[in-house]
Amino acid sequence: MRSHSDQGSVVLTLLIGFTVVSTILAGLTALVPTLWRHAVGFGEHGLALETAESGLVHAQAWLQEHSLSHFDSYPYNSKENAHVIDPDSSFFVTYDSSRGSLVATGRYGKSTRQLSLWVHEEPAGNAEMEFTQALYAAIGTVPGKPAIELTGSSKIIGDVTINAAHDGSVRLAWSTTIDGDLTLGPDADPSRVIDGAQPYQNHIAGLVHTLPQVTEFVLPEYPEFPNDMPNRGNLISGGNSRLNVAASGRYNILQVSGSSTLTFDLTKGDLHIRAKELRVTGNAHVYLKKNSGSDNGKLFLYVEDVFELSGSSTINAHGDPGDVFMYYSGGGKLSVPGATDYVGSVYVQKAALEINGSGGILGNIISGGPSITVNGDSSAVVRVMYAPLANIVVTGSSTIRGSIVGYTLTGTGDVRIYYEKVNMDMPITIPAPGGSDGNGGTGSIMFYDWRVL
Repeated sequence: MRSHSDQGSVVLTLLIGFTVVSTILAGLTALVPTLWRHAVGFGEHGLALETAESGLVHAQAWLQEHSLSHFDSYPYNSKENAHVIDPDSSFFVTYDSSRGSLVATGRYGKSTRQLSLWVHEEPAGNAEMEFTQALYAAIGTVPGKPAIELTGSSKIIGDVTINAAHDGSVRLAWSTTIDGDLTLGPDADPSRVIDGAQPYQNHIAGLVHTLPQVTEFVLPEYPEFPNDMPNRGNLISGGNSRLNVAASGRYNILQVSGSSTLTFDLTKGDLHIRAKELRVTGNAHVYLKKNSGSDNGKLFLYVEDVFELSGSSTINAHGDPGDVFMYYSGGGKLSVPGATDYVGSVYVQKAALEINGSGGILGNIISGGPSITVNGDSSAVVRVMYAPLANIVVTGSSTIRGSIVGYTLTGTGDVRIYYEKVNMDMPITIPAPGGSDGNGGTGSIMFYDWRVL
């Protein structure tokens, strides 16, 4: 027979058990809706990602029938134009031209997810190259030779593409950076290709991609110099003389020196000037005479053997770089030294190019030569530096603005290379990568590197 104390213990135990069970049940009652909401939310999250994937697949199919250049006509290219699959889900796809990628946004219920896909369009034959990156390095697999080498505190501000995929193709000192995406050659392993003083993620601000195939860069055709112009002998000036040229012609020596000036009159149309030697030295200046309106010609210079720009002399200073285009066929180095200024574009057929001191070129540079050197505190404000055969070396505190195509690039010191939108106002068409097949067509488009954002 149990005592009263035993019965009391049983009752107390039952009360405690009931209280514990009630507390657990109450907690579960409150927790179940929360767990349910999380489960539903997780499901919607995954379905939103699947919807974004459907958007990318749809955009891919559309681009295969159309063109990346016409993506503004893609029917679902904004949130306002989103494709509604059903009341719970929709997607839209945008194109980020700065990154060269499609970005799909998928919605399911209250969840949204994003996917990106890198896209590359190989233009059709006879197309003109589009310059959208700070640097393209044309080097392929050359073991032991880097496509890009940055030392000191040099920086590239913009996206970079190289063909190289071998070990050490990109060499980066401790304080150097590429502030943009880096695209490597086909099947490249970034951890082997990028030889950085730090982990490569600390040197590359953007994403690292790989090319589907090697990109070939082709030089534009170099023209035959005109022969059907009057032979005007030599034109040599010095002191404080003032000369004017209003007609096309062929010269042996065209020289402006001292404090003299030479003015080319473009008010009646284009001028074509061919010279074996073109020298602007001392404190001499070459000017252009133009109408106040838009009815003016352009100056075309054809230099056979020698081009000299020295002292503090200038060509078209403070003018429009689209007004002057020079072809240089000489074998000697083309130099823009000291405090000189050349405002115009130039096509160097085979010679090395050197920009020194505080000298500068404002305009496009095309070169078939073996090297381009930018030294000291110089500034090559080029909308394009297109030299796929050249080893490009930039030193000191030099700055290049625009877009570069070179065989290799070496930046030493406190170099800055900035991508800027190009101005292709010149009489030369730079062919799209891969050359021209002359068959027209819509080109080909490739997709790779899916990423969840």
